[in-house]
Amino acid sequence: MIAKLAWLNTAEPGRYILHFQPFGSEELIVIEIGADHMRNILLDGMHTMLRNSFHRVPLVSESKSA
Repeated sequence: MIAKLAWLNTAEPGRYILHFQPFGSEELIVIEIGADHMRNILLDGMHTMLRNSFHRVPLVSESKSA
């Protein structure tokens, strides 16, 4: 599912609220996330985004023609 809108806020210390609206829907979904889950989302998300932000340069081998 791809979100049309998504944002986080805090209800109180250690409690996080994820709001998102899927594309093609008018429904706003609200989920409460605990501190441990939020920490995992942030760490995994940061690792994934950093890994995907590097553009590998392909190695080009030059062959010499005779």
